[in-house]
Amino acid sequence: MEFENSPSPRVADISWLLTQQGFSASEERERETIFAIGNGYCGLRGSCNLLIPGSQADLYIAGVYDSKADILPYSETDFMTEADRDEPYPELVSLPFPFQIRITIDGTELSPASAHVKNYRRELDLRRSVLTEIYEFTDEAGRDTQVKTLRCASLSDQHLLIHEVQVICRNHIGPVHIDTSLEDPDLRLLHPHLKFLQNGQDDSLSDLHVFETRGSQLRICLAARAEFDGHEQGEPPHYSCQPRPGEQVRVRRFVSVYTSRDVDDPVNIAKESVRKLDFDRFSEYISEHASSWEKFWNISDVVIEGNDAVTETLRFNSYHLRIAAPRDGRASMGARTLSGRAYEGHIFWDVEIFILPIFLYTHPALARNLISYRYHTLEGARQRARLLGCEGACYAWESTAGGLDATPKVIMLKGTDAKVPVFTGTQQIHVTGGVAFAVNHYWNVTGDDEWVKNHGAEILFETSRFWASRAKHRKSIYHIEKVVGPDEYHHGVSDNTYTNWLARYNLQGAVRVANWLQATDHPKWEELVSRLGLKNEEIALWEDMARHIHIPVPNSEGVYPQFEGFFDLKDVSLNADEKYRAPFERLLKWSDVNACKILKQADFLMVPFLFPNAMSIEQVRANFFYYERITDHGSSLSPSIHSAIASRIGEHEFVQKYWQAGLNLDLMNLMKNTALGFHAACAGGTWQALIFHILGLQPGPEQNSQIDPIALPVNGRAVHLNLVRRGQVIACTVPVQRGRQAA
Repeated sequence: MEFENSPSPRVADISWLLTQQGFSASEERERETIFAIGNGYCGLRGSCNLLIPGSQADLYIAGVYDSKADILPYSETDFMTEADRDEPYPELVSLPFPFQIRITIDGTELSPASAHVKNYRRELDLRRSVLTEIYEFTDEAGRDTQVKTLRCASLSDQHLLIHEVQVICRNHIGPVHIDTSLEDPDLRLLHPHLKFLQNGQDDSLSDLHVFETRGSQLRICLAARAEFDGHEQGEPPHYSCQPRPGEQVRVRRFVSVYTSRDVDDPVNIAKESVRKLDFDRFSEYISEHASSWEKFWNISDVVIEGNDAVTETLRFNSYHLRIAAPRDGRASMGARTLSGRAYEGHIFWDVEIFILPIFLYTHPALARNLISYRYHTLEGARQRARLLGCEGACYAWESTAGGLDATPKVIMLKGTDAKVPVFTGTQQIHVTGGVAFAVNHYWNVTGDDEWVKNHGAEILFETSRFWASRAKHRKSIYHIEKVVGPDEYHHGVSDNTYTNWLARYNLQGAVRVANWLQATDHPKWEELVSRLGLKNEEIALWEDMARHIHIPVPNSEGVYPQFEGFFDLKDVSLNADEKYRAPFERLLKWSDVNACKILKQADFLMVPFLFPNAMSIEQVRANFFYYERITDHGSSLSPSIHSAIASRIGEHEFVQKYWQAGLNLDLMNLMKNTALGFHAACAGGTWQALIFHILGLQPGPEQNSQIDPIALPVNGRAVHLNLVRRGQVIACTVPVQRGRQAA
């Protein structure tokens, strides 16, 4: 991929390289997201080593949250939230950027934003997850200086960051001063969650910074060692030298990152870990990291034969999902991964519905980490259910490390006095059904009986208790009222079809697991009955509710109402200019929008997306054309669903339109907000749309599902990929149907 000083990165046809040629300060925050690196434990924005004013150069660590600062951006730059003094909720902590360097030549600091920079190149090797930069400077005196940098977040050692800086004075002798200090003079302004406990040097370390989060009181240690090759003067991390013209000056650094979430004594463990590292093995550590990435790509790579550009973009999306995939079950993946601050790092329904399947069918252990987070936060879900006046467990719409609800109560719109109420925290309960769906999906694909016995069964039982207590029972029918569906523009509605459909599947899954445990592992069943206080009457109630929950009836044209009363709302017309934008105006006029037939994203269409055999093709067609015309796609979750459903009915122009929008959403910055972080759910949904719907390989949770593949939404001769099912790697090649290929 290559792009020259332009907001639209482009893919190099053959390589795995994402390349930026030339520097543009106005586009730097977008680039910082696109060039991010990480390993699932931590994520680092792809900022320049030589920082510029306004850069959002941050380090994030999975699961490290702190009480919200007073006022910070929420999801988009126009949306703000403020801290609630009575009920403070957490947000992802940003840490100082460990790869920053300051280089001066004869007292003049080098900067990519200065007039002295003659060439700049930033390159991310997706295959190895190694980010490099080349700067070329020429000052007024004609002195030419080249700076090269390399960095990676090791996939083979999650606590290790590797960094190299080279300086070559091509036609002068400097003097050169290099400062690799982690010290940030604007710490309180840029990182308000942190207070210093210790900073400076320590014995053989070039840098040691110990922080504590102000609210959650987590200790975080960054311990660094450096090796300077260049006849240095001064003390680490400050180096000075006068190299001969053409002579290379090099600094190599190891940074070890630990927190008190990982170990009891993160400071000593970080110091001990970094001291054990040998600079003579510097290249070997990078090779070990690259080898770990090779193992990932050996399974995960999807190749569109005859279309290198689309292959590379698929790799770009998979890369970003992998660098944010948690290393254990105590953390999950935020809506914008570990690449940006949007949505304050909160975890949504995105994970189970959009993101988990790509790992479930390629690297099940990573999928297990994601779904295990919901087990480890089950107590938080129980607390939320109690706050809602219900039994069992209801997962938070927005959650963090402990699973408690972190949804703001209001959103403030910048530039206005408006405060918009947020109904999702109390009404968007379909996330609970989504978690249960993922439990069943994981079990069906992996056959991991032990995980279901020890974790999944409890999730299914407690979430079923929630649905049974949340529903209203009238005339032998169960109704779920006052909810918000996936659409999000409509609140306080009754019997949202998608919500009720998932609730039914949740209840059915709980009954199935209860019967299975009684038949196959009675001691485990008795242990759960005793610990959870399960009663036979409850299971009978779940079974009855599953049979008699109200699913709204389609009209004479086969269209299901999104919820009861939807067809009675006011008709509206959407033009092309109103689509693919952050829903600023919709939120401002939330009360009016609630009374109109307009959708932010796919809602009812989520049903045939997750349950492709649930209705006839004629019904799918009727529902697609009814809802597609009134959806503004204000959410990045929407394009992939529409491409998937369009593929079911053979509408190839819609498949191409929506699948390519999802595929390129971040790389082309289609929603103009890539600067705030990578859209993980969009990438995961785009993968699912291709594999499960367009190609027709193993869609949905049912083991025997199969859909006839249709033409690709891009030019190509065939698709090559691997899928993993029950421990077996299945190599797949799907030829394109030549007569139906998209133009």
